[in-house]
Amino acid sequence: MAQIGEIANGIVGHESPISRLRKLLDADKLPTAMLFVGPEGIGKKIVAKFVAQYYVCENQNACGKCGKCVRILNEQSEDVFFLKPDGDFLKIEVVREALQFLSLKALARGKFVIIDNADAMTMQAANALLKSLEEPPANTFFILISANPLRLLATIRSRCQIHRFQPLSLSDVHAVLIRHGDTAGTVEEWMLRASEGRCGKILRWTQGGGERLRDKAFTFVRVLLDPSWPPSFLSISDVVENKIEAQDMINLVLQILRDSYLFAFGLREQIIHSDRSERLAEFAKAGPKTLVRVWQKALRLENDLESPMDLKLSLENLYFESRAALSAPLYALD
Repeated sequence: MAQIGEIANGIVGHESPISRLRKLLDADKLPTAMLFVGPEGIGKKIVAKFVAQYYVCENQNACGKCGKCVRILNEQSEDVFFLKPDGDFLKIEVVREALQFLSLKALARGKFVIIDNADAMTMQAANALLKSLEEPPANTFFILISANPLRLLATIRSRCQIHRFQPLSLSDVHAVLIRHGDTAGTVEEWMLRASEGRCGKILRWTQGGGERLRDKAFTFVRVLLDPSWPPSFLSISDVVENKIEAQDMINLVLQILRDSYLFAFGLREQIIHSDRSERLAEFAKAGPKTLVRVWQKALRLENDLESPMDLKLSLENLYFESRAALSAPLYALD
């Protein structure tokens, strides 16, 4: 049996779910449907590729070097169909393509359908997939990947074996970054802390726009906390180009509010954005109760953004709700 370190597929961390999956593979007991659950950007998809590699590898150990393994890694495989949302949704047309793929004769031991961001499926797409999960073709495997599994149909979840993934440790994050070329350790410290173990987020930020997005988040927090500032909706919301960026920005807003709260109590060692201490000191003057109120409103928006919404309208709603919270009696926390 190949050791994990010998498998050239770029996996870092996730030893526990990988161990369970390997036992299932070695015992030839891989379930027809699996659901990989965990935060966005931590490597669930690369583990899904590993499972498919392990099953169809020409050397029977996910060598990462044979033609089948390489094509799976590059998402050009004749044995694996990859699905992902087109924009904010994963539509029925793409699911139908996957089902057509499954109807073709297998060229290996079996076929895989890997669905990234499976919770983005429309109701039509989910129902079409459900029919295949209820009566799957022989030697066919489905791997659904989701950071928000409760948004999947309960009937789909119930047919999947769930494997849970955790954010990467800081040492694992460094290892992933080195594999992606950051051998000199050039990633900014705030990105490492703010990523919360999500390498996908760091890679997005380092490819451009991370610092700009954080600047906008700091400006937005000031707009939320300071009634004298104008509601600069356009300058704030125009920086957000899609749902992922919106989620990143609101997550940064939540972190900044949290940091300001900690700063007010002198808990500097737990602060994420410590390189912006002057701004945090300014925000801390709003007071702990005010910061908690605004944080609660921002948290609601973060949850709302998990479903498709008008992003500009969402930010405007957060602004008005925060202003209302600031004008309410301090004991009226909700």
